[in-house]
Amino acid sequence: MNPSYLMLGLIQDGPVSGSLQQEASAAFIGFDALQPDDLNWVNVTDWPAVIIGSHADQIALVRQRAGLVRYLNQGGLVIWNGAIAHSPLPELLPFVPMPVRTLAYLTVTQLKVHPLFSQVPAEALTYRKGVAGFWGRGHNPPPPGATPVNGLGPQPEEHPVDWYWARPQGGAFFMHAGNDLFTFADSTELRHTVLENLRNWVLAHHNEGRLEGEIS
Repeated sequence: MNPSYLMLGLIQDGPVSGSLQQEASAAFIGFDALQPDDLNWVNVTDWPAVIIGSHADQIALVRQRAGLVRYLNQGGLVIWNGAIAHSPLPELLPFVPMPVRTLAYLTVTQLKVHPLFSQVPAEALTYRKGVAGFWGRGHNPPPPGATPVNGLGPQPEEHPVDWYWARPQGGAFFMHAGNDLFTFADSTELRHTVLENLRNWVLAHHNEGRLEGEIS
């Protein structure tokens, strides 16, 4: 029996592309296009995770801060893509670019094992079409208590491009300070792997109320 589709909310500038829907469908994921003001009524039981695209309207997200907090307090999972210019939460600080943009400073190092990156080598995050820098060129500073997942440069702990934060008030954030997670890879197989990992991770959170095995 085929698994049922996992529906996720996606806030971005414009509708969900057909190519993304097609690739996600192969991993039994569907995306519903949401607007920032939809956060006022979005429920975890309907959308166990809400993904914020790298081109989402951050000013509108600031206006809908109460809805974002409401969703998180229900135990929701928010996956943020992109550099923070306008923060919808006081704990989320503006983007800090890398001081130098050479290969050494754009190399991705895995700091902690995370289910999203199961079977995804760090080299695949560093390079796209043989060029470094697509994964990230800086970081959104993590709040106290957050766990760095991937870092950049010769001192990756100081530049966590990806981190996970379980909010004390409820809910969780996964932060990726770069282009959308789904677009990073040259390989269709790698993109499918990330989408399958996403499905498994979100289901663990939704079904058990916590991110089981989230970090080791």
